Amino acid sequence: MPMLRIACFSLMALMAVSLIWPGFVHAEVAAPHEIAGFRLQNHIDQYGDRIDKKSAISVRDMAYLEEVDVMAPAGFKSGYLVYGKCAHPGHIVKVSMKYADSSKDFFDKLLDRFKKKYGDPAEWRGDPFHVYVAWKWSFVDRDNRRISMILQHYSGDEDVYKNGNSVKLSMYELIEQEQACYAKKHPQAQTPSVEQPQVPGKVDIDDLVPIP
Repeated sequence: MPMLRIACFSLMALMAVSLIWPGFVHAEVAAPHEIAGFRLQNHIDQYGDRIDKKSAISVRDMAYLEEVDVMAPAGFKSGYLVYGKCAHPGHIVKVSMKYADSSKDFFDKLLDRFKKKYGDPAEWRGDPFHVYVAWKWSFVDRDNRRISMILQHYSGDEDVYKNGNSVKLSMYELIEQEQACYAKKHPQAQTPSVEQPQVPGKVDIDDLVPIP
């Protein structure tokens, strides 16, 4: 009976986690932490001349995070790291890498390898026309940290996404800790600004259209 109670409790806990965070992957699948030699949670100083410190810039609308370009190793074209600036300064919360081969055939081969190693993805993130193809995996690692992995391919002519194939690893707990730390230190930044009344006046719709 005690063993049965333990088994039931474990099953209930697993179900609870999957409800709280859709796309939960079973514990027997080891969560990915590293790609192209760059590892989540590590400090950027560990990578020395593999990062371009002059390229560092704050992430738009996320003042608590900063990103920096990396020197891509063989098989990759480019990439960048996102790291914290408040709770854990310099520690990597996201790794994004673009592959050297931008073809759809290569993407399909990668997707097959990803599935064999990590199982089927939990979520479709692409568009209905499959111009932007993106699959997301969600994990909880041994330290109970949530990690997402997104493999994507884009072959369109818009600048919303980068062309070619890329992979992203993100650790949500670290991102949330950075956000909470920043909010505590800058409470005024969390207060919605009061919208100023617009000056009345007639606007020609043609003035709102880009011109040559």
